[in-house]
Amino acid sequence: MGAESRSRQPLARMRTGHDCPAAPRRAQGLLAVGCALAVLGFSVASHATVYTVAASGGDFTSIQAALAVAVAGDTIDVKEKATPYFEKLAFPRSGNAAAGFIALQAAPG
Repeated sequence: MGAESRSRQPLARMRTGHDCPAAPRRAQGLLAVGCALAVLGFSVASHATVYTVAASGGDFTSIQAALAVAVAGDTIDVKEKATPYFEKLAFPRSGNAAAGFIALQAAPG
């Protein structure tokens, strides 16, 4: 099959790799949406990370440094230290209901 004949294939064949003239376009669209949601769901679940902010022994020593790398679905645990955290905080990203929000919380214990 040459490049010229390939460019003239029906859209359904180009997307699915096979002929499906009887398949309604709506079913093809639902399949595409379902595949996209499945990929999105797996990618979001695999990226959730818990970062620890602590004076020593954590991933970060400042809350803002942890916020700078956190993405949707991540959690930042802040451990108590001898002196308060004096920081002006800004969330560069926030996430959403589908992917998850960035959670900032006191570490247990």
